[in-house]
Amino acid sequence: MIKLTIKDETATGGLLQEWELPVESEWVSVRDIIAQRVKAEVEHFNQKQASSRQLLIQPTAKEQALNLFSRKKKAPWIDTEKQIYLAWAAFTQNSFFVLVNNFQVESLDKEILVNNETVVSFIKLTPLVGG
Repeated sequence: MIKLTIKDETATGGLLQEWELPVESEWVSVRDIIAQRVKAEVEHFNQKQASSRQLLIQPTAKEQALNLFSRKKKAPWIDTEKQIYLAWAAFTQNSFFVLVNNFQVESLDKEILVNNETVVSFIKLTPLVGG
């Protein structure tokens, strides 16, 4: 399994976060990289939400009333497939750029030969006010 280095960067080159994304093939499309990234993020979010609801101790009825446990809404659950399609659409609408080893990739279907030294940078663009 190959581990890509994923970086989130600002438009001015500032590093926001860096982590590793496993991929199974040495040839991978930008579409697949985006899908794998979204899938990993959604799984992490959903597991975090699920784990926060699994308590080792259970509050008593009186504690539930005092702390409003019984009225607490269920944590949101994110739909992976929907988020993948939204991310693909955002890429095609230039909401973010993808750089592979510092070279911009302009097509979702671009196939890239990757290895453990490959760095994929996501640069989210912020629209200007009034424009």
